[in-house]
Amino acid sequence: MNNSIGKRVLPLKSLVFNVLTTPDKESGLSCLQSACIEGDIETVSAILNYSPDKLDSAIAFSVKIGRNAPNFAGKSIYTVLRQQDSKKHKQINGFVEKVTKHFQSQSLLHLAAKKGQVEHLRRLLDCGEYVDSISPDLSEDRKTPLMLAARFNEVDVVEFLITERGALLEMQDADYFTALHHAAMGGKTENILRLIELGANVSKENYNQISAIHLAAERGHTEAVRLLLEHGADMKKVNYCGATPLMLAATKGHLRTIHLLLKNGGDLSRSDAEARLPLHYAAQGDQMDVVKFIVQKNGNVLAKTSNGDGVLHLATRLELVRYFVEQHEADIHGRNSLGRTPLHVAALKGQSDTVSYLLNQGADINSREESGRSALFYAVYEGHAAAAKGGPVCDVDLFEVAASRGLTDVLQLLLDRGLCDTVDRVNRYGETPLMEAASGGHYDTVAFLLDHGANVNGVSKTEVAKDTCVDHSDSEDSEKDDDQYTWFNDEREARQTEVAKLLIERGAGTSYPNGEQNTDFDKKASTLDRWEDGETLLTSAASRGDFDAIPLLLEKGMDVNAKNMSGDTILSCVLRHTPSCPRAMEIVKLLLTFGADINNKNDRSETPLQIACCMNFDKVAELLLELGCDTNVKNDNSYSPLHHAAHYNNGKLVEMLLQYGADAKVKSDEGEMVPLHIAATSNSVHAAQVLLEHGASLEVTNALDRTPLAEAAAHGSSLMVKLLTKQGSNVHAKDKFGKTPLILALEYLCYDGDTEIQVITLVKTLLDHGSSVNGTDHYGRSPLHRVPPVATRELCDLFLQHGADVNLEDENRETPLHFAASFGNTACIEWLLQQGANVGALDRENRTPLHAAAYEGHSSSLELLIQHGADVHLADKKGWLPLHFAATRGHAAEVLLQNGSDVTTVDQKGRTALYLAVRSGCRDLIEFLIHQGSDVNAKDVRGRTVFGAIHDCDFWDPEWNFVEVYLENGGDKYAVDAVTGRTTLHFAAVSSDVTTLDNLVNQGLELEARDKNGDTPLHRAAARGTAEMIQRLVDRGADMSAVNNRGQTPLLVCLAASNKEGSKMLLKHGSNVQVADKDGNTALHHAIRLPPSVLHLIIKMVEMLMQ
Repeated sequence: MNNSIGKRVLPLKSLVFNVLTTPDKESGLSCLQSACIEGDIETVSAILNYSPDKLDSAIAFSVKIGRNAPNFAGKSIYTVLRQQDSKKHKQINGFVEKVTKHFQSQSLLHLAAKKGQVEHLRRLLDCGEYVDSISPDLSEDRKTPLMLAARFNEVDVVEFLITERGALLEMQDADYFTALHHAAMGGKTENILRLIELGANVSKENYNQISAIHLAAERGHTEAVRLLLEHGADMKKVNYCGATPLMLAATKGHLRTIHLLLKNGGDLSRSDAEARLPLHYAAQGDQMDVVKFIVQKNGNVLAKTSNGDGVLHLATRLELVRYFVEQHEADIHGRNSLGRTPLHVAALKGQSDTVSYLLNQGADINSREESGRSALFYAVYEGHAAAAKGGPVCDVDLFEVAASRGLTDVLQLLLDRGLCDTVDRVNRYGETPLMEAASGGHYDTVAFLLDHGANVNGVSKTEVAKDTCVDHSDSEDSEKDDDQYTWFNDEREARQTEVAKLLIERGAGTSYPNGEQNTDFDKKASTLDRWEDGETLLTSAASRGDFDAIPLLLEKGMDVNAKNMSGDTILSCVLRHTPSCPRAMEIVKLLLTFGADINNKNDRSETPLQIACCMNFDKVAELLLELGCDTNVKNDNSYSPLHHAAHYNNGKLVEMLLQYGADAKVKSDEGEMVPLHIAATSNSVHAAQVLLEHGASLEVTNALDRTPLAEAAAHGSSLMVKLLTKQGSNVHAKDKFGKTPLILALEYLCYDGDTEIQVITLVKTLLDHGSSVNGTDHYGRSPLHRVPPVATRELCDLFLQHGADVNLEDENRETPLHFAASFGNTACIEWLLQQGANVGALDRENRTPLHAAAYEGHSSSLELLIQHGADVHLADKKGWLPLHFAATRGHAAEVLLQNGSDVTTVDQKGRTALYLAVRSGCRDLIEFLIHQGSDVNAKDVRGRTVFGAIHDCDFWDPEWNFVEVYLENGGDKYAVDAVTGRTTLHFAAVSSDVTTLDNLVNQGLELEARDKNGDTPLHRAAARGTAEMIQRLVDRGADMSAVNNRGQTPLLVCLAASNKEGSKMLLKHGSNVQVADKDGNTALHHAIRLPPSVLHLIIKMVEMLMQ
């Protein structure tokens, strides 16, 4: 590749303009800057005549004055002109604003990258712009110039940014897409190829598992897909919802791309996580050609998704619906999991022609889905008047729904169908259609309702209208509310100025809680600064981005510094909600003209400057700094403006804040983080560079005693680690837990995860700068102890090259092999064993790595350790074999038994592996151990049986009849657990199998046997059993009046356990409701926590007894 690409010879006019607008190295000033400082209008105008276009002019004005200039060092021309008060300077300022108005809310660097103008990029970068700066609008995408160039331009722009200016391939936007992803989106094959040649990872995924091939396929960039496949992209890779590139191509109708994917192994029968096939995707996208192609390839038109959707639920356009119905007999009556038919879905999407067709084909217009709503309801709810015309109107609430959504055409339709009496109907919440429309700020709908007789001045209470169709007399929502309000008050909450004005003009009263009446909006607007809900018209207009209303409201006399309920003025709201709007800067200047307080703090202690920095709005921040805003003020999170700028990697803003006195040493209250710490945790390399250039300390520590390097390592930022180590940061510094940056980097890979390539780069950087591979933390653990589960031999080899001790013991005498076995990292285990790690190393509890692998259930690790001599018979200090550990977690016992472990071995408390497995509740393992010969009648030294282990299990499956398994495998039906005193019948009573209980009773087990709590089997069934089991015990003669040691009958136990059905059953069989336990609680006391039906039943029985 020719690195000279992009260095074309500029026209003479452009060369002259660049010379005149580039600062001189000695003076720090350009000719343009000098002319602006001196107020020389003629010279400024003459220089601008040489400008090739407006973007060149905007770039020239954005160039900062050199730091060595005698005046205005480091400032922009905008700042200079704003600080000069002469007539000539004001004229120049007006001229400059006119020229640059279009660019005020845009990043010139990103604009140049998107337009593919290399010379503009070169100029901006030469003047100090950061090549990897993110787009200024944080609410959008955080793209870098390289991403935009890769997607929208030719390879010379990409080549320039990477090879000449060092743009980073691995940078990610807000969606975690890299430059390669963006090149795939744009279908730029040359850019894709060059990015791959330069090291871009073709398989890189974002957080939704979307890779470049997904993006190219979805957009139909067939050649881009071909290129990605040639370089190793996996066309079978699925995204977060299980969709393959083929499915995404089918959705958008890209038949050429589908053919290519099929030739490379694509599968039309593969489904996603919701059982959707490529046919379903094509149907949902209404792609007729793709649908026909798939059907010809034997696509199953009757297949349904896991949600029950058939092709007719997904395909709502008439042409495709007709195709499925007439040529493939698709079911027009089919229902999905929500009970919706194709008619419901077509109405919901507003496909009126499809609705008519389905009705003509016999679809039931009165069919309702599970929630009781008809197709007509959905047509109205979504505002599809045409779709609604096909059926009868029978739901009164449709008029209210249409009003609330501002659907004037639907209202007209409903009125045409005879619903005139609903114009002023009050719903169950005391709201009329007019109120609903006003609440939504729907001007046309409000006017329509008023024109049709709606009462503009009625005052409602929150109560149900007596003539509503539905009786809500038992509803909690039917309670009356004495708070009165008018339509206009409700509109205040909806924040729509124009609707408020309309209502007042049509005669609405503007009553306030204090009784004040405003009858003339234009005259009384200044009294409306603060609404009763704490909002203001100004702040609400700003939040909506309604910039046309703001000047009008200010001119009417509204207080520019009035605060809403959060303490925000309109200035704060503009900065918070609309920084990306092209007019935002214009509005900020307007607000300042009207006297906006630049130092106002809201309830979060944020000033406008902090908000501007938090929103990455550097142009406004510069303006506020010029006006004297405090640069070191902290918000409630104890962050200063500099902390925010560092977090968002805005080096330009960091530089600006430092010039205006921001303290780079200021610490946040929580965590004691300086801005450099914040930059390190956020991977804000440019911000960190600027901070370091201004003397920020490399060794400053936070509350965890971590340096910026330690924080960068802990957050997996290889770029930041490179920067800080290059600057000389101490790689040996330990935090309060004794962890070095190297250990923290490995913990990041272990717990937070990232691509190992990135972490290997990070680890290598630290090792190359002298980090100790045998340095330990406060627990004696080295980096080798911290090798994560996903690590490969490459990472291990790095440690070996730097002298790692594979048998180094921590304070618990655990070696790196113990940890690798616990993680289940077979690659690392094998590597450690090859390097001489002791397979039989004992920790303080006499546990080997085999014990660790067994506890975590890693079968492959167990096999590998056993192959290298690990002893399956070695017991720890408690007498536990590896088999006992496997039993406690329900894993990997099979491997141990196959290699000679004894299933009958007991620990020092006499417990078998079966006992421990039962206590863990793992059904598969319990059955496996029994089949391997484990004794179901074994008791521990205290006499506990396997049933006693069930008592200790928190995860027992109540549906599994373990008693039956126990008895079938020789279990003693007369056994009694020594600790709980429970018989086999007690345990059968809490199962779900009444047959087993019947058999035990038939064999003579006592129905009234008592455990150590005095509970009978009926008590146990009442506490944890089913209603069916309770019924069977009662039928077999169990005593419902028996009391346990707490004085509780089975009914009281049942009520205390909130067993509604069991309680009802015992009540119906005549359980005594007047019995009180030892605490004095009767059935009535316990029933107050249960549904009213149980409570009413108890009360009824008490009343009968009293009679």
